[in-house]
Amino acid sequence: MQQKKQLLKIKDIDSVLKDITLSANISESEKRQYVEKILAGPFLDLRSDWAFKYFFSIKENLIKFINDVLPVSITDLEYLPNEIPVRSEKDKRSVLDVRCKSGSDQFLVEMQRLEESDMDDRILYYGSTILHNQVKRGDEKYLLQPVYVLCVADYDINHSEPVPDGKFLFHYHNLEHEIQEPFDGDKIHYFFLELPRMKKIWQRTETNAERWSYLIENLSTFVRPLTGDLFGFDSVVDNARIDTLSGEEQKEYVQDMVTKHYIRVTSEAAFNRGIESVAKKMLLKSIPVETIAECTDLEPEEILKIKASLENQS
Repeated sequence: MQQKKQLLKIKDIDSVLKDITLSANISESEKRQYVEKILAGPFLDLRSDWAFKYFFSIKENLIKFINDVLPVSITDLEYLPNEIPVRSEKDKRSVLDVRCKSGSDQFLVEMQRLEESDMDDRILYYGSTILHNQVKRGDEKYLLQPVYVLCVADYDINHSEPVPDGKFLFHYHNLEHEIQEPFDGDKIHYFFLELPRMKKIWQRTETNAERWSYLIENLSTFVRPLTGDLFGFDSVVDNARIDTLSGEEQKEYVQDMVTKHYIRVTSEAAFNRGIESVAKKMLLKSIPVETIAECTDLEPEEILKIKASLENQS
């Protein structure tokens, strides 16, 4: 078990908050309350950028994760630079969350909290660039080694085909269209671990992939350490404790969490203002409240309040 460290004091929290520039008009007391909430729980939020990178910088965590989720078996690994090397200054530079290799196999692991319209293309580009960089000028043969790209998605992906209940891990690779024969030269494997699709509670989980999904999604919500059978995840859980971080690491984690939280709050506020603006325009065109509610997902009561404010202005 890792040695526990001193948790941040309020004066240290204030010094961190002063360095955070937020576009939202948030009071110091509100920011402090959120930081205290972060540190009140015993565990890191592994979906956050800093925590994900920190947690998987611990080699035993990453080895277990790769072995439990991907169809491989490794005993050791070597971390690689997070930035994918480029051949030309014109090439787009990409910085990944985690990149490593074991033997001749390379692994890219990404945490994605929000759905991006170009996510599939980004994942394809990451894997293809790594594969492309394996062949150097002067090589007589194209001897390519496997590349595994794993995206941990904290959202439901829109699939073109029906998804069976309980399926949350998706593996994509090249197959012949009619007979489904694998392409022998297919060296890139793409995996998506969709956290929201794993519905089981901890005690009902049956596979380690299910347990990883559960912990990444839910660990930060626990108000006390886990008890009972941890199914061999004892050291994994212990490595995610906030009180094992140094004071500087705690500051970095808090700063990342607070910044991302208020960016999200600001974005949601801007989105809500946009929805209200649409509702106002629809009301001015005498569109029925029921129709506006259906189009904007606003409750009829909210729309009636907007309508009343418009009538008061006229």
